Amino acid sequence: MNEYVLKPLGRIFRQRAFLVCVLLLAVLAGGMQLTADKLKLHFRKEPITLQKSLDDMSKSRLYPYRVVSEEKIKNKEVEEELGTEDYIQWVLEDTSVEKSDPARHAMLFVTYYTGNPDKVPHVPDWCYTGGGGIIEAKKNTSITVPGIGLEAEGDRLGVRVLEISVPGGLEGRKQKRVIYFFSVNGQYRCERNAVRRVQNNWRDKYAYFSKVELLFGGERKISYEESLAAAEKLARVVVPLLYSEHWPVWKKLEVSK
Repeated sequence: MNEYVLKPLGRIFRQRAFLVCVLLLAVLAGGMQLTADKLKLHFRKEPITLQKSLDDMSKSRLYPYRVVSEEKIKNKEVEEELGTEDYIQWVLEDTSVEKSDPARHAMLFVTYYTGNPDKVPHVPDWCYTGGGGIIEAKKNTSITVPGIGLEAEGDRLGVRVLEISVPGGLEGRKQKRVIYFFSVNGQYRCERNAVRRVQNNWRDKYAYFSKVELLFGGERKISYEESLAAAEKLARVVVPLLYSEHWPVWKKLEVSK
């Protein structure tokens, strides 16, 4: 057969094959969507707003803690790297302990993200080392915090504890203890991969996570036991407020699915 006839035929065949593939993909996509709708599966997550802005947390209900300072990130690039404008970074003072107590002052850092299950949560394990910090030790453990929906687990809240040394101080480095965890879609986790797994549940229409980070130490060294006890004491004040007045009420969202 003449090559001038074969070439157009080849193009037509390839175009038909391409069109068949496109049509097949469209049919499959439509079928997947129908199946997803029938089974109430959600591949894309919708955002859900906080009950109340973190900035509006009641300072009077933090007793015996008082807010010494409220810090905001002034560098726009750093704030963009953080990935959210919903956050508070407060320095707190525990007025019920001696001034010499290494846990008298603490940093409370709470962030909130929603609607993007693919976002990688920022964790101190990475953030502090990026700024010259060295992680000396890390451990997952738990503290007891009533009133945050963990009755079935005996009010035990899983947390991650880091011992970090950062540049500064008379000896050239300062020791800090960081305790953190996440509230994610009505559950609690202390590792970012676990946060991803909870968010990627196809049956959940919405997605959010909030990181709560407590930092102790600096010029005064603080032991693991002291920091964990201080974290539990502070969490018993702060986390019930976040749970009842700020984070989304997940039980209501589950009913609305």
